[in-house]
Amino acid sequence: LVAQSRSDVAALVTFSSPLDHAEWTRLKGFTALDRSFNPVNGVAQLRGVPQYHFWGEDDDVVPLPAIQSFVEKSLAAGGDARIIRVPGVGHRCCWQDEWPEIYPAELR
Repeated sequence: LVAQSRSDVAALVTFSSPLDHAEWTRLKGFTALDRSFNPVNGVAQLRGVPQYHFWGEDDDVVPLPAIQSFVEKSLAAGGDARIIRVPGVGHRCCWQDEWPEIYPAELR
C-alpha cells in the first residue's frame, strides 16, 4: 500500500503476502476485511515499478491464488510483476536461508 502511494519506489519485493486480501479471506474461509484497503485495487499505481513476489511452496497461511490475483491484475494494467516460487519454504520458516540464492540478479 505504501509503494502504491509513492513515486520514488525502485522495486517492490514481497514475501508470502496476501496481496489480494478479498481472495485470501475467501480461500481461507475468514471474515472479509471490509474496512481495510486491498492492495489489488491499486495495481495501476505500480506501473513502471518492477515487482518480485516471493511465495514459499510450503506456505499454509497464504495460498498462491491470493498472490496470483494481484500479479495478473498488475500485468493487465501494464505492470512488471512476477511470482518467484521457492520450494521447501513455508510462511514462517527459512526465507533467510534461501535469500542468497533467490535474490533477483537485477536488484543486485
